Amino acid sequence: MKSNGKNINLFLIDGEPNGKIKCTLSNWIGIVLKIPRIDFDNLNSKEPREELKFSGIYFLIGISDEDEKNMIYIGQANKRQDGNGLNSRINQHLVDSNTGKKNSHEDFWQSWQQAIIITTRDDTLGSTELNYLEHYFHKLAKEVNRYEIINDQDPAKGNITEEKESEMQEFIEYAKLVVGAMGYPVFEPYISNERKNSNSELEIFYCNRNKTNATSCRTSEGFVLQKGSKIADKLVDSCGDSIRKARERYKDSIGSDFITTEDILFRTPSGASSFVLGSNTNGNIEWKTKNGITLKDFGANNT
Repeated sequence: MKSNGKNINLFLIDGEPNGKIKCTLSNWIGIVLKIPRIDFDNLNSKEPREELKFSGIYFLIGISDEDEKNMIYIGQANKRQDGNGLNSRINQHLVDSNTGKKNSHEDFWQSWQQAIIITTRDDTLGSTELNYLEHYFHKLAKEVNRYEIINDQDPAKGNITEEKESEMQEFIEYAKLVVGAMGYPVFEPYISNERKNSNSELEIFYCNRNKTNATSCRTSEGFVLQKGSKIADKLVDSCGDSIRKARERYKDSIGSDFITTEDILFRTPSGASSFVLGSNTNGNIEWKTKNGITLKDFGANNT
């Protein structure tokens, strides 16, 4: 079934694309803000935006220097005695990182780059809603596994009625849409269930040379090596550093039998095939349809 279009309203608070951004969706009570870490110091020198006084859910996002993996912390903020909610809670992370109180994932606390904030226009998120949203977003990010979650504990779901849970599910779907549209597909699988179930839209490519047995497909983001792919158990001596780094980066996604346990996104077909075969390869030739047509020829026939 074809999805209906959505009208997303994007407001550049500073008039700059890399600055603070406010995002809303027609007929949705929610508000999503993107605020760079560097701006929180500036915000503290003046009265915070009204939305930052509200209760809400927030995501702190950064990139690991070690393996360039995306990282995320998922938290919630309730109103405090000082009249602030989100602003006070996020700034507490900055204070803790400066005083050394954050011992685990120390590099992240020193270097996270963006805060993504979800609240409502009329500040209606109470403890019940916040507990459920924090729990569900954490669970969803863990299932999708695009970002490394640095929370030390899994947030509790709390007590919620089935009526309120149904209401929150609708809120979550809109929030996921807006956060993804802002450039952070934290909660979106590499291949949607709709595409997986639509043979007409999803062309599968195969690589089964040198005892490998891998499948992949193209998406709008790149080339996805699919879960359950058998990859080479050794790297050739002449393989490039990028292949070695990729194997190290995704080592937790490779089982002891060298079968992938998750979908893995690569920017290029060659990146995916080189990862599979453990050597420098040309993905346009290595990847083939079930009928033996190379990716190169398949693309030429479908343009």
